[in-house]
Amino acid sequence: MRELLLDLLLPETDRGAVIQIIMAMVFWAVVAVPARRWRREYQIFTLGLVMITFAWFGARMIH
Repeated sequence: MRELLLDLLLPETDRGAVIQIIMAMVFWAVVAVPARRWRREYQIFTLGLVMITFAWFGARMIH
């Protein structure tokens, strides 16, 4: 169990990285639903955080 949690936090395998991406997609989908009703600047800020998160994942895939 400890190894699985460590692999999810600091993935050394492709499986761990894919699980991290799926978890981030679910998290941001849950955040995006109520964000539609927020003020415009909060929506833009949230979108920026989403873009930073997935840009980081993209950079890690290249590495």
